[in-house]
Amino acid sequence: MKKYIFFLSIFIFFGSAIFVNFHKFNADIFSLLDLNINSISKLAIKSQQEASKFDFSVLVKDRDDAKKIDILIKQSDLFDKNSVKKIDDLKLVLFDKRRIDEPKGIDFFQNSAKSLFDINRNFSINDDFFSMISLPKMANTKFDIETGFLKTQNFYLLNYKLNQDYDEEKLINLYKDIKKFKNTHINSSQIYNLYAKDTARNESLKLGLLSLGLTFLFMIFAFGDFRIFYILLIVIFSLICGLGLTLLIFDEVSFLSLVISTSLIGLIVDYAMHFLSANLEKNYKKEKILNFYKIFFVAFLITSSGYLLFFLSPMKFLHEIAFISVASLFFSSIFTYFIFPDILRNAKFKKSYIFNKIFHFYIKVISKIKIKVLLIYALILLIFISFLNVNLNDNIKNYIKLPQNLEQDSYIFSKELDLKSDFLLVDKFLSNTLVLELKEKKLIQNPFFITNFINDIKTQNDIKDYFKKHSLNPNIIKIYENLGFQKDEIDSKFKEIYDFKTMDLNNSLKILGMDIRNFFVSDKEIIKASSFVKNRDFDEILQKYNAVYVNFIFDINKNLNSIKIQAIFIKFAGLIVAFIALGVFLNFKLSLKIVSLILLSSILSVIVFVILGLNLDIFVLFGFILASAAGIDYMLFAINENLDKDERIFGIMAASFTSILSFFTLIFSSTTAVFSFGLGVSLNLFILMILSSILSIKSH
Repeated sequence: MKKYIFFLSIFIFFGSAIFVNFHKFNADIFSLLDLNINSISKLAIKSQQEASKFDFSVLVKDRDDAKKIDILIKQSDLFDKNSVKKIDDLKLVLFDKRRIDEPKGIDFFQNSAKSLFDINRNFSINDDFFSMISLPKMANTKFDIETGFLKTQNFYLLNYKLNQDYDEEKLINLYKDIKKFKNTHINSSQIYNLYAKDTARNESLKLGLLSLGLTFLFMIFAFGDFRIFYILLIVIFSLICGLGLTLLIFDEVSFLSLVISTSLIGLIVDYAMHFLSANLEKNYKKEKILNFYKIFFVAFLITSSGYLLFFLSPMKFLHEIAFISVASLFFSSIFTYFIFPDILRNAKFKKSYIFNKIFHFYIKVISKIKIKVLLIYALILLIFISFLNVNLNDNIKNYIKLPQNLEQDSYIFSKELDLKSDFLLVDKFLSNTLVLELKEKKLIQNPFFITNFINDIKTQNDIKDYFKKHSLNPNIIKIYENLGFQKDEIDSKFKEIYDFKTMDLNNSLKILGMDIRNFFVSDKEIIKASSFVKNRDFDEILQKYNAVYVNFIFDINKNLNSIKIQAIFIKFAGLIVAFIALGVFLNFKLSLKIVSLILLSSILSVIVFVILGLNLDIFVLFGFILASAAGIDYMLFAINENLDKDERIFGIMAASFTSILSFFTLIFSSTTAVFSFGLGVSLNLFILMILSSILSIKSH
């Protein structure tokens, strides 16, 4: 009774951990990657991601609709109230210093006086008497005086910052309300994440149920008794405990990890399959499980070793999958050993008549396959494939799947604002000179960097001195007197400027509603542009200023390809370790045979992928690594001398087919990463099932 209370307590504890830590799930594909690129570049990319994490932007065609949407958003209480309210405090900050570099000091004031009664001036006379504020044009936008909104070529642009503790349901409802307006597009990483979470949640439920259904269908087909459904208890206990422990350990977990964890059902029931297969057509006694602790321990170590190799990759996503899987398999092994025999006490299973017919037909077919001939054909095909132009490059865009409406919105934003994934990093005191030199050689178009528009403290003091000096010039005073202003009034306006408080960069950006992380990282300034011309001159100029060129998407793809090469080394390293371990525990001749069959299964899987025209991405390769670990388990089953030929092959089929079916369900995922991983594992496991069955026959 005590052990039941103990296991129930564990289940409740980890179930509660899932409920309490459910907020740790995220759906941002970029957060899964630990970029192995220049450290300052990596920091810049992460900094900008963090800065824009809670941004919420709307493009709307109609002016009246823009005003209605603005009211709707402000009434929602979902957003930071700190909008641009004190922009007139930025007279010194946003003053274009080039305007006072004119030949005659009087020129600025003459132009300023002319704009006093201009109906198109940005601010009122009281707020900006000298028309000092110059609003920068950023990302293909300009300030629309009439509405107070930013405007692109075709749309009004509304920008807001979400509260970090926003209500997810309220945000989705607001999104739906805004989308009711015609020609409206929304850009928000939080909206993308919410829809991705919803998709992943639905997929994990559907794929989990499909995996469970197919697994149970196979088991009832193989064992012919509905009591086999008691295995469901192992699945529920293991997945809940494994996921709960993962959420306690990790700060955040990808929803893709949750989707892929549904495929563990097949591996989770492997321990039960070992026990049931060895005792087929016998009454199950509780004591019989005692003979299986070594088998369970070895099976856990072998399968876990495949997942543990995932930790050698820098991809956090794979770390999460590995941890969930190893934890779930551990809980499965202890539940199967301590609880499952009590549930099945005195039960008796046997192969169904139809399954028995198929089973013996399968043995008859595979007994005719010659491994040496298969190996020769595989090598010939592999050599032929090596001459084909097979695309082995990864692209992060292939892993990003958005609903069509969100994808369309993202495209419109990118087009309207001319958003690019590349930028320069340079010491903030060198930004101007670097850009000027690049401009001279026509290597940069439409550059934007914040220090080009925002004055530092020294420049602000210079501006104040300029106004103080010219406030004593009678010719300048006369310009304003001719327009009807009194001298006392003019003097007070001058005094207002040279008594004005200077403002540092941080406070200036806060008033503008901007995040400093979008413009600086450490002591480096971020310079963006509509285009960079990358050639030898470009590289030499960057080297001269110790500047760095960063292309976000390119660097990620480059990193993905390097991780892929790393995965191949991990694969071979795993095979070498397996060869040595099996050689020590068995013998090196048998070890070589097992490792050769594992390698052959991977070669055949690669050939099938190429024939089907599918990309061999990272997730396929790590799928092969996992399948190899499970394959060693099947090979050990195949050479178990305590079982006869039929018992060996049945055990291999029962253990592998449950895993094949559960991983195969992942191909129905809308996410490329999940599809690739599922197909890679299931295909490789299917080939390993056949090869280990052949080994079983040959060994017999």
